[in-house]
Amino acid sequence: MLLRRRLPGDQLLYKQAKLDLLALVLEGVQSQNPYLFDGDTLILKPAEEVPEEAVELASVNLSPQVIQVNVIGEVETPGLLRLQANTPLVQAILAAGGPKAWRASKGNVELVRINRNGSATLKEFEIDLNQGASNQKNPPLRDGDTVRVKRSALARTSDAINAISQPVSGLVTIWSLFRLINTTSN
Repeated sequence: MLLRRRLPGDQLLYKQAKLDLLALVLEGVQSQNPYLFDGDTLILKPAEEVPEEAVELASVNLSPQVIQVNVIGEVETPGLLRLQANTPLVQAILAAGGPKAWRASKGNVELVRINRNGSATLKEFEIDLNQGASNQKNPPLRDGDTVRVKRSALARTSDAINAISQPVSGLVTIWSLFRLINTTSN
């Protein structure tokens, strides 16, 4: 990493210092931990080779061990779940009790992710219990993700029929009650 700092004065002159963050984290070399000032620029270059210690250290110290994921929709026990970091999508659905038998659309699962810049992304996936973790078919989840298992066509049809029939059945019950009262009073 390179720290670039503008020097005082009218001319645009800069001082640069190379920093070794791995030396700071692994060995505690405080000279690699300078104070940053307004206007400083940090320039990060892609790593050519990632040291084994860096990967191990990042997984232990810099990443959460437990994440919170909201699983909603057609699962047995929807709600907020605490899962191990990098839990795949399918495993989170199973942790929420699994998809409801005939109500869940196994071909229509949504993953809503809030990005660091505040934007949101929505991706659709198909549930395949035999699928290993992969970004394309069974992505690892991040803290704050929401997984929505959508309704099947049969569940949508059933819900629509219930929405129409419930008020009508209430009217039929009231009508039957009036008939019973009229029959009894005569």
